[in-house]
Amino acid sequence: MIITSLKTHKILPFKDDLFAILDRYVISLPEKSILVITSKIVAICEGQVVKIGQVGKRRFVLNFQC
Repeated sequence: MIITSLKTHKILPFKDDLFAILDRYVISLPEKSILVITSKIVAICEGQVVKIGQVGKRRFVLNFQC
């Protein structure tokens, strides 16, 4: 198994589209390859971010409990 990471520009919420990033940085993908995208990058592209200090830890955790 060969693992290769890709370096990208700084991904910004509400400014970067995941598919545009993939088009720009994934030039070719050999057959039977697996592309892995971290949940952090997906969350940033979806705008699912909170500025540090904007929400207290306790309030943040209570809002996202199942």
